[in-house]
Amino acid sequence: MNKLTMMLLVALFALSSLSKVSADIVETLITLPNDLGSATLYSNSKTNDANAGVLVIHEWWGLNQYAKDRAKMLAEAGYTAIAVDMYGHGKVADHPNDEKSFMQAA
Repeated sequence: MNKLTMMLLVALFALSSLSKVSADIVETLITLPNDLGSATLYSNSKTNDANAGVLVIHEWWGLNQYAKDRAKMLAEAGYTAIAVDMYGHGKVADHPNDEKSFMQAA
């Protein structure tokens, strides 16, 4: 794991520890134009003020539950988070060979 990835993980876990209140998270599926795939928008319905948005990019495995959970954690902390499916159409790899073919196709 490289240094940037480690720093991002630490920041996400720090944000999750700040969010101890129950939040109403709204999950909205976004279909991208020109058959580019999809993204999921996570927002906190209890937040009235405009806050920063965070773009969540998945690891090489695809937009799996781990990446979605991190986006939800950010929404619970008051941010709007968009988890992008870089491979499109819900593809998630279970083996490095699958991931390599997804990445090359994207």
